[in-house]
Amino acid sequence: MEKKQRTDGKHVKSLIDDLLGRIEKAAQKKGTPTKEAWERINNEELKKHARVINVKRGVLMVKVDTSAMLYDLTIKKRDIIKEFNEGYESKKKITDIMFRVGSLEE
Repeated sequence: MEKKQRTDGKHVKSLIDDLLGRIEKAAQKKGTPTKEAWERINNEELKKHARVINVKRGVLMVKVDTSAMLYDLTIKKRDIIKEFNEGYESKKKITDIMFRVGSLEE
């Protein structure tokens, strides 16, 4: 049996990275209250190592620069959600955060 090869040369990871990059750019262009609520969080370490990508169905998507930061923020997730929701000007508050490791460069 002959194994089929991909002809487009793209891996699933690069497709996902491209898609999340486009979502992130679209959210930044809108100037959503999401970014404003993120900026109100009183944690300089968090602001330095993480960026909001988007909110979808009550889940805040956040990009972090290292796996160590991902672990640290996962432990602090409940406190981050509480503080974020206090500054979030939307009818629907976030219920969860999904962290993803990646480059924070724009």
